[in-house]
Amino acid sequence: SKIEDYVALLLLLGVIVTGDALRFLSHFDLEQTRAYFRGLLTLNLQSMPDNPLFWLHFLLAQILLMYIPAGKLLHLPGVFFSHPLLRWE
Repeated sequence: SKIEDYVALLLLLGVIVTGDALRFLSHFDLEQTRAYFRGLLTLNLQSMPDNPLFWLHFLLAQILLMYIPAGKLLHLPGVFFSHPLLRWE
């Protein structure tokens, strides 16, 4: 394995672990988060939730989204599309 494989795994694990920590370990204001993302979608910016764990989770998720087109994670959806084609022939 190359180092980029480990980076992708660490990013995925980081997003999962921080998301689970937000859900189970810390007090998380869901309404404030919904208002923040609704504001992003409607271009009416709201204040970001004050939870540092949320900031870390959001940052890791954004880095993962930026990494997907450049890394091997983009090949994963192709498995689902190519499998029926292989059976068809």
